[in-house]
Amino acid sequence: TLVRGGRNREAVDSDYLEDYEVPFNIPVTYEVEILSGPGVTQQTYPATITVESTVGWMQDPLVPGSAIPVDGYSSQDGRPVLLSPSLSELLYEADVSYMKVMGSADPVALIGQRASAAGVNFSMVTKAAEHSNDLRDLLMTAGVILVRPVAPWGDPLPPLCYIAAGSVKEGPRLSRTGDPNSGTDWDVTSTLVKAPSMDVLVPRWTWGDVEALYATWGQAETALAGMTWLDVTKNPTGA
Repeated sequence: TLVRGGRNREAVDSDYLEDYEVPFNIPVTYEVEILSGPGVTQQTYPATITVESTVGWMQDPLVPGSAIPVDGYSSQDGRPVLLSPSLSELLYEADVSYMKVMGSADPVALIGQRASAAGVNFSMVTKAAEHSNDLRDLLMTAGVILVRPVAPWGDPLPPLCYIAAGSVKEGPRLSRTGDPNSGTDWDVTSTLVKAPSMDVLVPRWTWGDVEALYATWGQAETALAGMTWLDVTKNPTGA
């Protein structure tokens, strides 16, 4: 699997690339392939890491800063939690054609590549307005969404699941009644699809990163003059 943004990358002296789509709780091996350059003694340089997490995450693959945590059973702060219908079944379909053969009661089957799981249910509930808004923003703005599951609820799924739900149903519960189970239900069902091939559009910048660039707001306004907010979020250095 190619790391997003790693194709045909040129480097002088040193370089690094941040992978925002690392599977959780399994050994992941990275291999850098050097195509050309002075002093190259070997073509590949492998290294293995394991990123641990107790919760899964959903994110726009092209906007890593959109990532939100997803719990499998319960949540203390109202963030998305999977409901009981989630992952209840996975459908693996394949195109099959049957050809009858003279003299045989059994037809010949021509079968194509069996596809990844279809009809995967990711029904969730959020019990805090902040997390409901974050999930709504993600579902409204992202095309393909990446789900990075964790065990045990993620056991039947691939380590990285890319989904594209044609429709999403939001069901607000009556929060003014004082019902402790109030919140918002989200019905999300999708086939697992291929990851988008584009590079990251909006890298993840933190306020600490921006604070390190400028001592005052005046310096930031001068350096970023004439840029749109989207331009700034993509690259707050002003370059």
